[in-house]
Parts: sequence; structure tokens; C-alpha cells
Amino acid sequence: MAAALNGLVLLAEAHPANRRLIGAQLEKLGYQVETVSNGVEALKAVEPDPKRFEMVLVNCQLPELSGVETAKAIRWLERQWGGRIPIIAFSAEVDDVETCSAVGIDGVLTGPVTLQGLREVIADVKAGVQARQTEQSSGLPQENGILDGDTIAGLRRLNEDGEGDFLTQVIDIFLRDSTVWMDQIRSAARDGDTAGLRKAVHTLKGSSGSLGARRLSDVCLQFEQRIDRGEAIDWEQWVGQVEEAYEQTRAALMAERRE
Repeated sequence: MAAALNGLVLLAEAHPANRRLIGAQLEKLGYQVETVSNGVEALKAVEPDPKRFEMVLVNCQLPELSGVETAKAIRWLERQWGGRIPIIAFSAEVDDVETCSAVGIDGVLTGPVTLQGLREVIADVKAGVQARQTEQSSGLPQENGILDGDTIAGLRRLNEDGEGDFLTQVIDIFLRDSTVWMDQIRSAARDGDTAGLRKAVHTLKGSSGSLGARRLSDVCLQFEQRIDRGEAIDWEQWVGQVEEAYEQTRAALMAERRE
């Protein structure tokens, strides 16, 4: 084992052999390594003191809670303490790259995990962290709580030559479809259609969350949970909260569009 030159890394990998192999490679790169075997254990390790980890590595195919869902949960926890942990995922499927980027995973290593591959993806992620820190110190506008900046940046990185701005295309689709969901929410609330209301709120929650519209997604989640618990709630008040978050989100997304 090499002397630790870097910080502590959390490695979430289900298979013992892979866990040992990747752990040894991380140690070779100078990291201390703490290992867990599933996503639930990863969250339990992070939650008490997120700042003790320099980085989190997850397999996309973790049991109990997938690597993608684990990353989403960590990003949610970060809103409570205000920090941000770099997250790297590894997967055998190239198709997972887009999904990982959309939930705020900083780097994805596809195929077999090699020492050189780890070294390169960690270097890329560290460069991204440094770029964000430089941007923050420059006085440029930062996140306002309406949109998740990391998700927006991840979607922007999916641009392909000659295909236009990917994020703008996704925003346009969301803005088109979300007007329908908002109409369904208003209509269902007016008609007392609990099932229809829950379905529309759930759809808006998922779509807005995937796009990084975290305030709208959070409001929809709270509304949905109250519906599921059968609470006696003021539907008009909650629909009003959804509409307010939606209009804030709409304005923020329009500002992100690139013609």
C-alpha cells in the first residue's frame, strides 16, 4: 500500500473482488479508502459527516439503492449542509453516462476499471472542481436555489457538434410538456380528482428533477407525499405553491437557453 497523499475516498461496490481491486488502485494513487457494498451503506457513511470524504466512487449497479439513486440522495443531503462531494461512477454500459451526468455525477468510467482510467477520470473531476472554485471566487452569478447548477452544467456538456445546444433542446421540451402537466394539476385540484392530481404532480416532479429544477421538484415531492398520506390539505394553497415554483423555474430555464 502506498503512503496516503490524498484524502479519504468512499468506494461503493457490491462485488468483493472488484472492491478489493479498485480499492488497491485508489491506494496506489495515494488515497485512503473506506468501502461499502451497497447504496444504503454509502448514504449511512456520508450522512453523519460528509466533509470527511474527498470523493465518492459508486458502481451504477449497486444493490438496494443504485449508484445513480445514491448520487441523487447525496446531492440532496448536500443541500442541508451546503458542501459538495465529487462523485465518480463506474459502469459497464456506455448508455449510463448521460443518466449519471443528469443527476450531478462528476465523472463516469466505463468498461473495466484500470489504474490509468481511474487516474484520468479523477484528474478530470479535480479539474472541474478547480474550475468551479475559480468561478465562485470570480464573483460570477451562482445558483439561486431554483436550478441545480451541476445538473445544468452536466446537460450542457452533452452537446454534440452540429446538433445545437442540447440543454436548450431539453428545456424547450420541458417547457412545452410542463404546460400540459400544470393544466392537469389545476384541473384535477378543481375537480377533486385525487388520483389525477397525484399523477400530474408526480410527472412534473420527475421531469423537473431530471432537468435540475430542484425547487419545483422539491415542492412537487412534498405535495405528492401529503397526497399519499391522505392528509387533509388545502389543495388550492399547494397548487399555488407549485405554480409559484413553476414560474420561477420557467424564468430561470429561459435564461439558460442558447439560441
